[in-house]
Amino acid sequence: MRPPGGGAADGGASATVPIGLKEVVLVTEVPRCQCQECGKSFDVSPLLPRPTRTTVSPSQRFVCQLSHWMTLSEVAAVSHLGWDTVKEIVKSDLGRRYRRIPLRHVRSLAVEEFHVGRKGRFMTVVIDLESGQILWVAKGRGSDALRKFFRRLRLARAKVKAVACERECRLLERGAQISAGSRCRV
Repeated sequence: MRPPGGGAADGGASATVPIGLKEVVLVTEVPRCQCQECGKSFDVSPLLPRPTRTTVSPSQRFVCQLSHWMTLSEVAAVSHLGWDTVKEIVKSDLGRRYRRIPLRHVRSLAVEEFHVGRKGRFMTVVIDLESGQILWVAKGRGSDALRKFFRRLRLARAKVKAVACERECRLLERGAQISAGSRCRV
């Protein structure tokens, strides 16, 4: 590795997590070795993470906190990371935080099916009416899209009292009654 703009043969530089708006550069010593058999000399590269990804926890925390108030492009500019790296960090954080949403205390649900694109693709979203939190998103519509959700709801022993949906939902009624008992109103 060579420092940007030239430099000593035994040093390397790499950009790292900024401190505020000040750019920070990590300078490392790169030892020079020589083969005893052929006499050829070469640099031994230091053990640094790949330049397209960051694996440092403080930088991930910094990016995730900024992403609450800024767009991904703005976070990438401030943190001196690539847009794809920032997106990957935020995506993994969202996946970790919302992987398992507790369903035990859900009492009323809203189910919405909507059309996506031109080729007849649908998405189904289940929302908790009391908190407004999205509980489930699935491709497709009808009972096929909600089968796993109602299974999770049944395993969580949620006592659902009402399910709201736009159109006639006989399939939803059956799934809700299986998961919540016969007292559920659709």
